[in-house]
Amino acid sequence: MNVDKPKNDKNDSDNPQGGYFHDLWKNLKTEFRRPRFFLEIAVLIAGVVYTTYTIKMFHTNKIASDSAESAADTAQQTLIATNRSWLEITIPQEVMKSPKSVKDFERIRLNLKQLNFPLNMTNIGKSPVKNIQIISDAEVLHSTEASNFSYGTPQGIFNSTFISIVYPTRSAIIPTAAWAPGSKPASPDNKIEVVTPELREDLRQARKYIVVYARGTFDDDLGSHWVQFCGWIAPTDFPANFPSGNCVAYNGTGDLPKK
Repeated sequence: MNVDKPKNDKNDSDNPQGGYFHDLWKNLKTEFRRPRFFLEIAVLIAGVVYTTYTIKMFHTNKIASDSAESAADTAQQTLIATNRSWLEITIPQEVMKSPKSVKDFERIRLNLKQLNFPLNMTNIGKSPVKNIQIISDAEVLHSTEASNFSYGTPQGIFNSTFISIVYPTRSAIIPTAAWAPGSKPASPDNKIEVVTPELREDLRQARKYIVVYARGTFDDDLGSHWVQFCGWIAPTDFPANFPSGNCVAYNGTGDLPKK
């Protein structure tokens, strides 16, 4: 009697991995035979290329846009700086005029009758300056002292000035003085401190020097701005170095935040 031997071939179910790849290959062969297959592949490749190109162009345009915006901001700032108003504050020339000899220093000391130093304020810009509000002060310091710009503290006595408008190239005076001890705010009896012979000698020997400073705000057609000034007076007959670094650094101007 003949008995059939069992077949050694395994079903796809007995070899899941082989069945998967077999089906995959059959599907691929079927797809290869489809006329639209390669067209779809070409469309996919074109889509990837186009997307990559679009992203690259976006970054290129973003860089160009940022550069153009930066250039526009720079041009605007240059235009503002060129056309805005600028205030220059100085100590009167009769006080600050550079001495050429010991007699010149002596003349300056003798002309100091009071600690009264009206400051010159000039509009050196191209626009009218409006609503100028300035406070100022003067003080006598020892040769080792630097000003802390206290503006009359603790007495609270300082000089306050309001000027409605100053046109380009025009100047105005900012009254500035050191007030005598005992002065009180808004008192009609206040007096400017006098320069005594003792103070003149201290100035001559460089034991003391005078500092004058001011700060304030002003407007023009481009906005609101601030300004600060500091200068010193030292009519001494001897070489001397005063701690004036912070006075130099105090000088400046800038823009206030827009309202």
